[in-house]
Amino acid sequence: MEALEQLKDQAGAAFEELFENLRAKMAAAHEQAGILDSLRGFAAAVDWKEPWIVGVLVSQALLFLAVLVSRSPQVKMAVFFLAAGLVYNAERVNSLLAQRWQRFATQNYFDKHGVFFCALVSTPLLLDMFVILIQYLLQTSSLLISMKRKELRHRARQRARDEAANGKKNT
Repeated sequence: MEALEQLKDQAGAAFEELFENLRAKMAAAHEQAGILDSLRGFAAAVDWKEPWIVGVLVSQALLFLAVLVSRSPQVKMAVFFLAAGLVYNAERVNSLLAQRWQRFATQNYFDKHGVFFCALVSTPLLLDMFVILIQYLLQTSSLLISMKRKELRHRARQRARDEAANGKKNT
């Protein structure tokens, strides 16, 4: 009985220590900046009036609009592969821009991890690619439904012809 009481005390002490550690870690996490604070800091650090940043943002908006409005599969395919190529080579492009930032920017936005380039270029391109993919999936499902309806109509006509032919043979 005494061993059970001792085990119970040890478990209680272990749980108390666990909860103290958990409380300390939660307090430390609460003191750290949240994601919204990080995003605000990111937005404040960037000079959004720089001509090249405005150009990138306008081109991203026009590209997204073209993806939404265009019905041409060639345009969508070109945008998709261009975006895929840029996203695939984002690290190389980021390092190239990091070497030459003085020519077009007032400050070096291009860190070795490519966070800025990813946020400004790659993420919107991935969004464009996702929208194109969804559009193709919707178009494919619509075509599949249309073809299945045509197949069912064809089978119904074929059945009607077969029944008419069988009816003539029997009379």
